[in-house]
Amino acid sequence: MSADTQSGISVAPGKPATGNIEVAGDHDWVKVTLEEGKVYVLDALADGDGAGGTLADATLRLLDADGSELAFDDNSGAGKDAHLQFTPPTSGDFYLDVTSRFGETGTYTLRVRELYSGIADPLASAQFYLESAGILELDGQYSGAGITIGMVDDGIDTSHPDLQANLDFSMAYDTQFDTNDGKHKSVFDFHGTLVAGIMMADNNNETGIRGVSPDAELASTRVKWSWDQMVQAINLQWQFDISNNSWGASSPFGDNFNSTNLTFGWVGLRKGVEDGRDGKGTVFVFSAGNDAGGGDNTNYHNFQNSRYVTTVAATNSYGQTSRFSTPGASILVSAFGEGVFTTCLNCAGPNDPNGYGNFSGTSAAAPVVSGVIALMLEANKKLGYRDVQNILAYSARREISEGFKFNGANNWNGGGLPVWGDISQETGCKTLLDACANHTIQIL
Repeated sequence: MSADTQSGISVAPGKPATGNIEVAGDHDWVKVTLEEGKVYVLDALADGDGAGGTLADATLRLLDADGSELAFDDNSGAGKDAHLQFTPPTSGDFYLDVTSRFGETGTYTLRVRELYSGIADPLASAQFYLESAGILELDGQYSGAGITIGMVDDGIDTSHPDLQANLDFSMAYDTQFDTNDGKHKSVFDFHGTLVAGIMMADNNNETGIRGVSPDAELASTRVKWSWDQMVQAINLQWQFDISNNSWGASSPFGDNFNSTNLTFGWVGLRKGVEDGRDGKGTVFVFSAGNDAGGGDNTNYHNFQNSRYVTTVAATNSYGQTSRFSTPGASILVSAFGEGVFTTCLNCAGPNDPNGYGNFSGTSAAAPVVSGVIALMLEANKKLGYRDVQNILAYSARREISEGFKFNGANNWNGGGLPVWGDISQETGCKTLLDACANHTIQIL
């Protein structure tokens, strides 16, 4: 498919084409026939997508029949893959020019999809938290590509059209039945699907919503909420880049690591931060809890107060701490946790489409942070788990409704890091990710 030779290779909706950039400077041209006024999504799937090919930094040009450039993209797809959305002004033959940005070689897959409704994610307008947290500013530059999130929860709806494309079935596990299957099993299972959609619902698929990190993969570690299952699940999380845990003990001191049955919970956390990500550490994210009214505190819970964990409180859409959000000195950041629109299993209200609905609680706030961390790790895979905590703390804004407490530090804007900050009121997710890309790793 050399640019200077005739080629019969073409691509069309439902008929992807594969190719190979064999030498530096090689260009492949592939014909595509498009119809006037229709909306098309054009993707060069390669190393960022993973399954698409091995080309490290694909670029994609769209040319008309005369060879004039109509559109160009470098890395708006997964990772450094290329992605275009285009509406042709006239019907006819067009050409897709695939190459690499800096002379890399490797394979790729060209995919063309028609958006019949013309809208990539038709329910995304209900996701206020994406715009408010600055996620949309990234415009595809980072999307969680190449990052795997482990989710300890009651399973996931593996048939949900907005989730199934990003599920890692090979790493799924059920600790109740000891099977390699992370889907919901009981009629009482529902929570994990709510959590998962916030993190990694697929985008540009003409279905529902998009996640904070729509190209991240998710491995479901299913539990049925007994401590032996929870401890087993935690001990599996070292295999993943991030571990989202939207759960906690229901009573103060109920997760005491000094107790016989929970000592290995601490061992699982320790193994994650020591062995996960080739020694850089699995990033554990825990929800703070929803029992502020009952007098609970994260200081009373060994999972939430562990130094190995990023503990997340909830805010409303104005960035004010949610009344239910459990307080505590161990909380690092907060995120939106009220009315978070996400995927669900038979949870739709009277005005909601089936398969989607609103979700509130620190269980909703934690996956927002896990999704942001996936973007951070894509931007800089060298970050250790403590680097992630450090960047979150320095980039988050001060939460606006609480009386703030200060420690003895003097190296932040204004002097002294607050107890927790709010990524819901982030000055911009792009600012945070710029900090990731420029951060030098430190082993402390």
